[in-house]
Amino acid sequence: MTTEIELRAYAKINLYLGVEPRTVAALGQQPAAAGQQPVSALEQRAAAGQQPVPALGRRAESPAEQAVEQRHQLRSVFATVSLHDSLHFAFAERVVEEDVALALAAGVAAPAATGSAAATVAPPAAPSVAPPAATGSADAAPAVAGSATCLPVEVIVCAEPALALAAIAPEDNLITKAVRAFEAALATDYDRSVPASHLRVTLKKRIPAQAGLGGGSADAAATIQALAQHCGLSVQKDADFLHRVARAVGADVAFFLAGGCALMGGFGDVLEQRLPSPVPALDIVVIKPAEGLSTASVYAAFDAAPVLPAALEPLLGVLKNGGAFEEAAGQSDRPSCPRGSDLLARLGGIARSLANNLEPAAEALLPELARLKAELAARPGVLTARLCGSGSALFALCASPREAQNVAEHFAARGFWSRAAQTVSP
Repeated sequence: MTTEIELRAYAKINLYLGVEPRTVAALGQQPAAAGQQPVSALEQRAAAGQQPVPALGRRAESPAEQAVEQRHQLRSVFATVSLHDSLHFAFAERVVEEDVALALAAGVAAPAATGSAAATVAPPAAPSVAPPAATGSADAAPAVAGSATCLPVEVIVCAEPALALAAIAPEDNLITKAVRAFEAALATDYDRSVPASHLRVTLKKRIPAQAGLGGGSADAAATIQALAQHCGLSVQKDADFLHRVARAVGADVAFFLAGGCALMGGFGDVLEQRLPSPVPALDIVVIKPAEGLSTASVYAAFDAAPVLPAALEPLLGVLKNGGAFEEAAGQSDRPSCPRGSDLLARLGGIARSLANNLEPAAEALLPELARLKAELAARPGVLTARLCGSGSALFALCASPREAQNVAEHFAARGFWSRAAQTVSP
């Protein structure tokens, strides 16, 4: 028997990303005296009587990225968008030892349970590990990760032709890491194991990697949700448990458990404030150049030439003042009517409040970004263009769905990966 679950994993954009420089010295100010510790930008703000900025960020997938990011204090406003991956989870039923004994006594061959000690008399060897093919084709050999004591996980990845998939060892895949974190927490907190002998995950990849859109983290969050559903856990009752699992996998994974629009704290794993999703949804275009950017390299470039973050309060003020958005909702031709004009004024307020102080660092590493952002911002119907996270994707806020689609088609015709999308509510 197999239990099947279908979920979507939505991408996110950063409406605001503010990274605090690590030290005052990094900003070209007077270094600390001999024997003293460097003064952080947060300490500098506190000394000046300003409010400190809570830490936030996306815990990196590699040790190098994690070491780089944990040196920084960050604040970010995430918003989920309609770009999404699709995941199909197939949990094979566990065959327990009693079932095997009864089958043997009856002279019937015991049912097979891949990777389960109950499937054979002797404990099985760990399944072989084969890296997934980089082609993204569904008929490629799947990646399997597991052992006699862990739930074997098989991940099959297929992707849009325009998306190149990097070969990732099964145990390094965030989907597998989510399973391992869930298993460990379930055993510790509930003294239980996942009731399955094998998990097959079929991932239809639509969110590009190394784009700053959080695709891997969104897939990990969907995996945690599927495991919770399969194990009979409640999203409300067991919320603390699920968030602890998410934080063990990656910093921004916790955000994707609920999605929507939120101001995050900590290392991106602590919900500081849930924000109202704009009504109607924001129309955006997401464009990605062929070359990606690693988080570690962008933060290293930021350290070399840091930029202070912009003010966050203007964006929070516009997002919290949702009444005018609601009044204008339902207008099909927003630019042509007075209420539509009021909405455009509100969109202009959001456009002026969007900020990401990692942009100069990313553009220094990939000069094409600066040119592409300028071209994107100059297109008809575009109100502003910003970097997605640490890049390399860019997003543009547009005045209407029609104009967003026109911009997406323009850049797609030039060979860029380009999609029109909207913000989505939880």
